Amino acid sequence: MNAALDDLAGAIFNGLLPDSWRKLSPQTEKKLGSWIQWFTRRYNQYDRWTNEGDPAVMWLSGLHIPESYTTALVQACCRSKQWA
Repeated sequence: MNAALDDLAGAIFNGLLPDSWRKLSPQTEKKLGSWIQWFTRRYNQYDRWTNEGDPAVMWLSGLHIPESYTTALVQACCRSKQWA
């Protein structure tokens, strides 16, 4: 076992979010169990958006980067209306 796998195993054993996972996720102080629950809810949310379309109402301040969502809306509108 190398050092990276040893660190991963130690973090999981202690119920902490492994550093290798922390680098790929939004900044958080959650323990591993809470983070897994959050990740599962977020995955289900994105899955619903993919299969059922965008929600009718969006809570912008609840997004990680709200500016990216509003930029995507502007781009989608411009493409659908063939605007520059």
